[in-house]
Amino acid sequence: MSQLATSPTRSDVPLKAGRHARFIYIYLPDLATAQIARRAKLDQDSPLALYQAVKGADRLCYTNAAARAFGLHPDMVLSDARALSPLCRFFVADHEADQAWLHLLASWCWRYSPVVGVDPDRLGVWIDATGASHLWGGEAAMLADIQSHFAAHQLTAHIVMASYYGAAIGVALTQLPQTPQIIAADPKAHEDAMTALPLAALRLSPAEVTQLMQLGLQTIGDIHQMKRGLLAMRFHESVLRRKDQILGHISERPIPLPHLQPVLIQQHYVEPVAGLEPLNEMVAGLLKALCDLLAQMGLGCREVEIGWQTTDRTTGYIRHHLSRPSRTIALFMRLFAEAGAQIEAGFGIEYGWAKAGGVSPQSATALIFDDTGQISEDEADKISQLVDHLAARLGAHKVQTLVSHDVWQPEEAQALVPAQRHIMARDKRGTLDIRPPIPAPSLAPRPLRLLSVPDPIQVIALLPDHPPSQIRWRHQNWRIRRATGPERIGPRWWQATPSSDYRSRDYYRLETEDGQRLWVYRQGLRERGDKIDWFLHGFFA
Repeated sequence: MSQLATSPTRSDVPLKAGRHARFIYIYLPDLATAQIARRAKLDQDSPLALYQAVKGADRLCYTNAAARAFGLHPDMVLSDARALSPLCRFFVADHEADQAWLHLLASWCWRYSPVVGVDPDRLGVWIDATGASHLWGGEAAMLADIQSHFAAHQLTAHIVMASYYGAAIGVALTQLPQTPQIIAADPKAHEDAMTALPLAALRLSPAEVTQLMQLGLQTIGDIHQMKRGLLAMRFHESVLRRKDQILGHISERPIPLPHLQPVLIQQHYVEPVAGLEPLNEMVAGLLKALCDLLAQMGLGCREVEIGWQTTDRTTGYIRHHLSRPSRTIALFMRLFAEAGAQIEAGFGIEYGWAKAGGVSPQSATALIFDDTGQISEDEADKISQLVDHLAARLGAHKVQTLVSHDVWQPEEAQALVPAQRHIMARDKRGTLDIRPPIPAPSLAPRPLRLLSVPDPIQVIALLPDHPPSQIRWRHQNWRIRRATGPERIGPRWWQATPSSDYRSRDYYRLETEDGQRLWVYRQGLRERGDKIDWFLHGFFA
């Protein structure tokens, strides 16, 4: 996968006559912001922007449609953007996660063509649809089907089909069609469409585009009318090359995603295999052969399957999923330690197989870091293998871990998710951490038991801003002997939006006369005219 990010296309080659290629380019301008909004549980229509550090300054790199309506745009300084739109939410861009999503979308596009890939420099996916459109009822029907799937997932997609890779990108980036657009394969019609595009369609650097525009050049047609020798002398070689690519004078060969098929080991037995010990030996032999083959191919797998066929043609299989790619025989043997007892052999097994699914190049093991230092790769492997072993015995949904969410409400700051799925998601981003999240340093301790939904209570307080002296909860009356607080928890100023309950909370630690220790909060500030409500949120030990 990393090769795709560093080498998006092969060398340019002259266009071969008679090859009527058709490329589809899918530009997803809001993919990064949509994923952040979904992860943070935000309204898709709320303004949102992502930023990154550029030469020591934080600048915007992605904005959604609502943020663009406020005047925010990429390359804008973060402080200026916050001053311009206080209601906009800002997050740090996660480019590795965006690339992972692009690869998943490209894998999904295999249904349209076996040759697909990603554009690592932009949020785009391309499809070589040469000779494939008739399977969908024509080019228009094929593009309409793609558009319908992205629209169903509320993803803005600008889809263009053209005879050349560069041409499809140029139209998608500049014209931003709201419906799929098809550029005719006729050379004259293609050239007319490309020469009308602005210079931004050439995929040049901003400095090169500015230099060309300062000379009065506005469209590709303006450059196309100039002599090649003059262009070569005055501008960088990339200007001439990009012009030839978009007009189809030279052809690009983008590198597609590799097809990694499941690895299969098969074994036919002269004598039917039956009995616990022979069955265990059969499983061990298949697993060893599978691991040896994976090692020869330099692959790891996320799914291992042992299957069999009995003499009466009955088939069955046992399958286990892994949280991280592996080809370790010790791990496979532990997962299938009881496989022999689970196999219904009948009158004997005449054919068996071992299959590795979800294969990928075996990469270096990610590390875990904690407060004491760095944990070795071997220990990181042991943790993931333990999770796989427990999931195989108890069920993947029963082995869970806590993950943190970047929200200010304490009840939503952590959630339980299956540990295997969490490790897989974090491992794709180059990190592995299955420990419970460590809360931020705080002067006030947190309760041992936290209610998932805060419960309303009735209180009596000496003054409006004082802690309660008596509370009533679920038909129980408690007199308060001691109180500590308040600890104020609330949203950041740029996160406060009228569409959500943004009232700040003042938390108190209370001790009742019968020894109960409670965590309650007052929601709302009287000085701001907020409605005041009291809630019970947790119990201390």
